[in-house]
Amino acid sequence: MKITSFEQMEAFVKGHASRKKIAVACAHDDVTLEAVLMAVDKGVADAVLIGKQDEIEALLRQFGKDPAAFEIIDEADERAAIDKAVAMVREGTADIPMKGLMHTATFMRGILDKQTGLLEPGELLSQASVFEVEETGKMLIISDCAVNIEPNVDQKCKIVENAVKVAGSLGIEEPKIAMLSALEVVNPKIQGTVDAAEVTARLKDKYQIDGPFAL
Repeated sequence: MKITSFEQMEAFVKGHASRKKIAVACAHDDVTLEAVLMAVDKGVADAVLIGKQDEIEALLRQFGKDPAAFEIIDEADERAAIDKAVAMVREGTADIPMKGLMHTATFMRGILDKQTGLLEPGELLSQASVFEVEETGKMLIISDCAVNIEPNVDQKCKIVENAVKVAGSLGIEEPKIAMLSALEVVNPKIQGTVDAAEVTARLKDKYQIDGPFAL
């Protein structure tokens, strides 16, 4: 099934997937809890809330929820909170780590820790944002605009591979891939255009890919 909207995505998850457990690190945050509770209320996820217990319980009451209905782990320290969330995912008692009210750098250190983190050897962690574009009736994936600061060509190829996996989970079997830069021609003074052409050359036999393109 090719998913073309968030409504379809939600229906698919409800109809085909088991409920996932989210381990929320530093869950004492109203915006984070609102998002988590939405997933819980929709029946697509359960949650374990790690953070300052008194604040978490107070926020749950503000949202009209009984704190006793949730698994809460009292932990005030940011790094300890993400370490506990990651450990739960590694042990299989949770499925997804989620960032709450904590520094992104601390969250990433827990995920990427070589001894206790989640990244498999040889893999590259990259971010992907999924957008519903009503005008086209398609989903759009943009990657990586948040994690890898200055990736080289090898890393950019891996970012493409990761994004293709995300597309596959949406039922997009042959995604059309555009390598973005500042120009649509290769300019040796703009490394992004050079890299885009190189990535395209390396992966053109596997994917529908082209570039550089200007946004």
